[in-house]
Amino acid sequence: MRHRSGNGGKRERSWRLPACALAFLLSLSASAQTPAEVSPPPTPTPAPAAPSPTPTAVLPAPAAVVPTPAAAVPKPAPGPSAPAPAAPTPAPIPPKAAPVPPSERIVGIRVVGYQTVSPDTIAHYLGVKAGDPYDAEKIRANFQALWDVGLLENVSVEAERGAAGVTLVVTIEERPTISSIDFTGNKKLSTSQIKDKLREQKVEIHQGAPLSLRDIAKTRSAISDYYTSQGFRSATVDFRIEDISKTDKKVVFVIDEGEKVKIASITFEGNNVISDRRLRMAMKKTKVNALWRLFSEKTSYNQANYDEDVENIKALYQSRGYKDIVVKDPKIEIFVKNPNAKPKKIKRRARITIPVVEGERFYTGTIRVARVNQQGQPADPPEPTVIPSGVLLKQFVELPPGSILNRERLVEGLQRIEGKYKSRGYIYWFADPEYKEIGDHKVDVNVKLYEGDKFYLGRLEVKGNTTTRDKVIRREFALDEGAVMNMEAIKKSLQKLQQLGYFKIAEEPDFSVRPADKKVDVVIKGTEASKNEVQFGAGYSALDGFFGQFSFQTRNFLGRGEIIGASAQVGRISNYYDLSYTVPWFMDRNQTVGVSLFRRNVDYLNIDEKRAGGTTFYGKGISLFDSWSVLYAYEDVKANFPVRGAQVPPGQPVPPEKFTEVTGTTSSFTPGYRFDSRNDPFDPNRGYRLYVTAQFAGSVLGGNQDFIKPLVGGSGYLPVAFPRHAYLGANFEAGYVTPFGGQDVPIFERFQLGGETSLRGFRTGSILPLKKNNQVFTDAAGRILGGNKYFVLNLEYVFASVGPAKLLAFTDVGNVYHESQSIDFSLLRTAVGAELRIFLPIFQAPLRFIYSFNLDPKLPIDQFGFPINSLKERRSGFDFSIGRTF
Repeated sequence: MRHRSGNGGKRERSWRLPACALAFLLSLSASAQTPAEVSPPPTPTPAPAAPSPTPTAVLPAPAAVVPTPAAAVPKPAPGPSAPAPAAPTPAPIPPKAAPVPPSERIVGIRVVGYQTVSPDTIAHYLGVKAGDPYDAEKIRANFQALWDVGLLENVSVEAERGAAGVTLVVTIEERPTISSIDFTGNKKLSTSQIKDKLREQKVEIHQGAPLSLRDIAKTRSAISDYYTSQGFRSATVDFRIEDISKTDKKVVFVIDEGEKVKIASITFEGNNVISDRRLRMAMKKTKVNALWRLFSEKTSYNQANYDEDVENIKALYQSRGYKDIVVKDPKIEIFVKNPNAKPKKIKRRARITIPVVEGERFYTGTIRVARVNQQGQPADPPEPTVIPSGVLLKQFVELPPGSILNRERLVEGLQRIEGKYKSRGYIYWFADPEYKEIGDHKVDVNVKLYEGDKFYLGRLEVKGNTTTRDKVIRREFALDEGAVMNMEAIKKSLQKLQQLGYFKIAEEPDFSVRPADKKVDVVIKGTEASKNEVQFGAGYSALDGFFGQFSFQTRNFLGRGEIIGASAQVGRISNYYDLSYTVPWFMDRNQTVGVSLFRRNVDYLNIDEKRAGGTTFYGKGISLFDSWSVLYAYEDVKANFPVRGAQVPPGQPVPPEKFTEVTGTTSSFTPGYRFDSRNDPFDPNRGYRLYVTAQFAGSVLGGNQDFIKPLVGGSGYLPVAFPRHAYLGANFEAGYVTPFGGQDVPIFERFQLGGETSLRGFRTGSILPLKKNNQVFTDAAGRILGGNKYFVLNLEYVFASVGPAKLLAFTDVGNVYHESQSIDFSLLRTAVGAELRIFLPIFQAPLRFIYSFNLDPKLPIDQFGFPINSLKERRSGFDFSIGRTF
């Protein structure tokens, strides 16, 4: 029993926890006025604890007493001193305290030694407050909770009796806190990468948290494992703790990254059916170091990447019938490539040997589909109830009986079945194929099918649309609230929303299932991509030379999705002015109307052409990505075309160039069909686009031109495996124009190619139909003619994307043909080259830096056999422009 004299008070029942060990000192009391002499109970020996990084002595601190309503009571005279406590013994459990008289109450709680941990926090975890009955058992039970908080290095609780009641004296020594965390030596892996990994593994230590050597050791181990997984097999991680103050510490992780160990070779053991080379090809993320992989991250051993490649190896074997393939743990041999080099120049490499056990080849027997319940047990009836078994079995048509057991084909069939079920609202559908060997290396496949319940779309909410109205987004969604929860339709709807260009989907939607109602609530999260913009700019292009431009455009006027545009450009070659207004979902239906007015002046290749007019447009959506439309256009055309005259004799003055003026009025209707599933209207890298139009111009519509001009085109984008984020783009266009009513094709409606919007490397409009001897076609007046048909094929390989910049290689082929010519591929015009595109916010199209090579440059000649120098083609050159090819 511990006694303390002073002011007539006594202290009894003390619980102490020094150095992370818990000890209880309990005492018995005969009366409040006359303490009895009792022997102290055994005190448990403190258990070993995690060492404190910097031992701190308990300093005198102001005592805090929790206020009590009891009045101060005079204390009796000091009594005799208490005997010293007995030596500690290893008894782990303290004896039970004697019952406390129910009349005793806690009159105060005094906390000694606190710095940052408030007295209220101590009282909270002890579960007592002033005025409560004094219950030693309750305090004893709550003592562990106080310690488990982890804020204290040492703590003891003592009961001090007085005339008014019991005062609890809590003496604490606080655990130091982490004031800051730092990383040094990390260059290849950034601090943010390390922190993200620690957060992912939930071993991150936090600023302001109590210092724990155990937590620091866990963090150090996680950092070391992370470096190993990223190929830094010689990396070391240590830590040090720096004093900031008596209670604040700084934790510094000291990292020596070493060198990333590159893979020198990958070989296999036990493979007889598939060669090493084919197996290495199957490994998509683990590659042998080579010159062409100089900057690849795949040439360093990464455990996570290797685990994925193990599955790729298994998939290759399983696609050939080896269902029991086993890929064992790799044997990794680290060696020094240049042992005679200086220590800092030493390069380590890894030889990887992968043992495999191929097993035997199996063939397909019979495929069956049987319905099961959610626990996988047979259901009654066993036949599927949503989709007939015959329809389901047709999805495995590529696995007829006797064929090689191909797991890839089996998975593809299951994916097709999944699409059928999820498009019908069965979101919890799953299938579990089981193999059953039936002898003679044949395997029956029993597909256990759980259909589940049909679900419907509950609430559809939109978040992040600060400008765009909810209905503008909802109307693009293929499902209405209450409709069947069609997951395929939701996927396509999100793609459609992405095409809008003004509301970007930031992340996957949130799905909240209400099983009792059989409904799923969906929350779409996105961000506003753009606002109304006024743009001023200047630039240079092969078509316009130097130019200045102004434009105002919004694709989301007042948040209603309406498009208003006004633009003007003034340049050396072309000037244009445009006004346009488009209303999608006119009258809240899937239909679009629009009008535009324009005036365009173009002066190229000595042709001066002026066009002015307007258009009206109506379109109707057919399904999510396609629509039909009708465009009415009226325009006046006035153009001056140069006339090729005979060459003058040498020494004679050159006469001024002659021009003939052509005027015309075109009034036309253009019906069309369009399909567009591209993921972005400005910078697509996925999806497809297809259009077909036919322009009908006639005098019956109020013009003086009679012709038909059908056009067809399409483009597509396909991701490729190397390098990362690379993709292929392809575009095809073709057109044809023919007159009717006894007229000729208007000269200003003929086709001419060339320029960065059609065939790069050629001047705009410089590709004309040529004869075999490179002679141009002219009319009776001597004017050079364009073609009545054309086609263009553009191919792009986008292999580098860094921020707003993209680097690509391209090939453009195509030509135009005269009426007297058929499509002749021997006359193709071809250019290849490279292009850098940079997307800037001030332009709605990218800046383009193009370097191209003309594979067969020509010098056209006129009808008299003289060269036309204005049409001379260059071998190679650089162009700058703003816009897109497709």
